[in-house]
Amino acid sequence: MPIETNVTLVYLIPKVAKPESIHQFRPIGLCNTLYKVVTKILVLHLKPLLSNLIHPLQASFIPSRKASDNVIMVQELIHSMSNSRSTVETMALKIDLEKAYDRFEWSFIHHTLQFFNFPSTWIDLIMSCISSSSLSILVNGECLEKFSPSRGIRQRDHLSPYIFIFCMEYLACLIHDEVVQGNWTGVNPSRDGPSFTHLFFADDLILFAKATKKNCIAINCVLKEFCGASGQKVSLAKSKIFLPKYLDESRFGFLESELGLKISNSFGKYLGVPILVDSWDKKAFDFILEKMRDKLAGWKVRTLSLARRCTLIQAVTTAIPTHIMQCTMLPRKIYI
Repeated sequence: MPIETNVTLVYLIPKVAKPESIHQFRPIGLCNTLYKVVTKILVLHLKPLLSNLIHPLQASFIPSRKASDNVIMVQELIHSMSNSRSTVETMALKIDLEKAYDRFEWSFIHHTLQFFNFPSTWIDLIMSCISSSSLSILVNGECLEKFSPSRGIRQRDHLSPYIFIFCMEYLACLIHDEVVQGNWTGVNPSRDGPSFTHLFFADDLILFAKATKKNCIAINCVLKEFCGASGQKVSLAKSKIFLPKYLDESRFGFLESELGLKISNSFGKYLGVPILVDSWDKKAFDFILEKMRDKLAGWKVRTLSLARRCTLIQAVTTAIPTHIMQCTMLPRKIYI
């Protein structure tokens, strides 16, 4: 692919109101239009194959699979773990991958595409899209000197999300191997139902296992092998171990030492939805109202006509709670 076609301008969007360091900016890639056409054609050919190639427990970017499906499954699994009368002691791990898109080694991507038996011409074309790229940072509307990356995939690239889930399938295969060997035991929410070891939505990873040393060793082996091969890194500060409240944390100190993560009785949010909260707890959903207030506060600064305000409210603010309402019944106060 010609170098001029694959030049990407990187625009830095602040994550906070007053950013003070580079980590508080989100890089957004502005790709060349011709390059977008090429990658869009590749994606249109890939999409029909995804449901057959990717594990059912990976829900992102795949037709007919939705984020709300994963949220509902996590809610059911965590609820089952928290209210279980079984003597089996279980845990859930929330794993955060640090700068996931930026860390993938190109050699690992090439190996993954070969694993899925893509034709060599396809692999060469995809790798050309990745490896021939050059970047230029936009600062105050001016482009800085171009440079070439040596690893990672670009955000806002049509091809990147699909490359990402193919690479994450390698992790799912490693987990499956440990389960087959009997080293990893998943969580079974019902007597005759399936056992769950993981749920993936892009880089949002939830792992389920028995709270035993044997399972900790298997989890460590899987994560170490995956990170070593792919270049990924687990963020220990943002990852955690969830244990049901009925379990005595003092008996499970070995989990922290084995996995290097902190134990918590609160699962927090998953894909923006609070898990393990009372549906009538109004405070748990205050963040929805805060998001809507922030949107309205921004619009008050502008001189908008009444019709334009109504359109913005209907099109934007009503979309904020929609995702959560697909998974959880909201308190009456939220939708009055």
